[in-house]
Amino acid sequence: MPGPELETTTDLYDVGQELTVVADPEGVLRPRTPGQADATGELLGAGAAGLAALGAVGWMAWRGSDAASRREEGKRPPGTGKA
Repeated sequence: MPGPELETTTDLYDVGQELTVVADPEGVLRPRTPGQADATGELLGAGAAGLAALGAVGWMAWRGSDAASRREEGKRPPGTGKA
């Protein structure tokens, strides 16, 4: 197969073992196994990080509005309440 060698981060494969790979016909990109070429894990990770960030922003906005209402209550003269 033309191009660079298959690169893995684990010892799952032995020398001489036959694998199915997704390869670049031009030989520019490294071959990857179908599991490495799947982007589902990356998409789930990015979605989870985005959801966590959105939750953090919502929580901070809620806490800020709660603190602002307590400050406003502290500025009112005694004996006056909410209408």
